Amino acid sequence: MPAAIPLKISEASVASNLQEVKAKLQGSDRQIAIDFSSVSRIDAHAVRELKEIALFAEEREVTVHIHGANVEVYKVLKLLALTSRFTFSG
Repeated sequence: MPAAIPLKISEASVASNLQEVKAKLQGSDRQIAIDFSSVSRIDAHAVRELKEIALFAEEREVTVHIHGANVEVYKVLKLLALTSRFTFSG
């Protein structure tokens, strides 16, 4: 399996960073690894972007791995039934 494309998400610009992830997904046939270790919370804009990322990844059969998501971020994703669309690690 090819190496994942790593993408770091910053606290200051979560939604715009996630838009960049979507752009990478459109041209990818590989794995995407999103590093959330610098993010303490996500807002509605970020949630919308994550929903779109999940859809794009599913359509293109690209694995999206989320690394470093804290408990609060994970809870939001779980509440919105998005945790099954991504893989997670510490």
